[in-house]
Amino acid sequence: MDVPDPTLAEYSRRWLHLARPRVRPGTYRAYESMVRVHLAPLADRDVRMLTAHDVRDWLTERLDERYALRFVRLLLYVISASLELALTDDLVTKNVARGAARGLLRRSREDDGVRKAMTREELVAFLIGVRAVRPKQADLFLLMARTGLRPGEALGLQWPDVDLERRQIRVVRTWSDRRGGPTKSGRARYVDLSQQVVRMMEQRWLETPRQTWIFESPLTRHPWDRSHIQRGMRAGLDAAGLPRCFHPHSLRHTFASLLIEAGWPIQWVQQQLGHRSIAMTVDIYGSAWRARNLPAVDSLDDVMRRPPLPAGHRHPVLDGDASGEARPQRTVRFRRLQQSRVRRLR
Repeated sequence: MDVPDPTLAEYSRRWLHLARPRVRPGTYRAYESMVRVHLAPLADRDVRMLTAHDVRDWLTERLDERYALRFVRLLLYVISASLELALTDDLVTKNVARGAARGLLRRSREDDGVRKAMTREELVAFLIGVRAVRPKQADLFLLMARTGLRPGEALGLQWPDVDLERRQIRVVRTWSDRRGGPTKSGRARYVDLSQQVVRMMEQRWLETPRQTWIFESPLTRHPWDRSHIQRGMRAGLDAAGLPRCFHPHSLRHTFASLLIEAGWPIQWVQQQLGHRSIAMTVDIYGSAWRARNLPAVDSLDDVMRRPPLPAGHRHPVLDGDASGEARPQRTVRFRRLQQSRVRRLR
């Protein structure tokens, strides 16, 4: 195939054209912004002359500019997908973006300095603060904090989706880019409601019985805009004296982390969150989950029985030495090792 201008800019534009019908409008706009703004330093480079070192240096610059690790990974995906087209056209023999970031993007979440979940005390302070400064939005934040719904899923709720008698809601759609769409997994799920959320929903129904959407704007008759929610989140954080590192999605992380730390079954948390597999839940929230089972380790004491000793003899480790004090097994082995070394020296 003849390519008149085999630059990275040309191939990134071609990739955007191919990706547009396969992704959501918001995702496409994010990709387009990455290509237009962040690929600029490499845009005019001939793809045949581009090296893995060039890509790695470009990614390192983004990290030095304090972009989030997840964002830099998306940048790597964009440039790799663009170069994959050049590989298909036989202009290059390999995709130099593959492996260019080896070892570079493995920093932990703690290294990023960004907290994703609130503590229980911070959550209470936020809910009180946002109720004081943004009372109309406080119900939405309470729902998200008590159910783990994504912001788009909460905005996409309609009254027929709610069953207050059974204390559950059916999540069947998400609201994004001023339009409704399927959930992230493409499947519907049921989510349990706490008593506090049920009371809030009952009161909200009495106040707005004719609305289609639970969180509906009286001007547009559609759910609230995402930017409106983000402004409410910042106002609540400021009122509670909390850092602005938290965002609406942080309430989902907080929901999962608090439940897992409290010891509730991770299988149920997975169902509430709508993850496809329990492995995904463990991957994201594994740092908050450490299963403990003391009876299991105690059961080993029953099967690992010590060998019988002659009458009147004491075990030097399990029963203690002549002084009656138990000696650690490591100390016994260390002394034996010392004695064997002394014998060899003699």
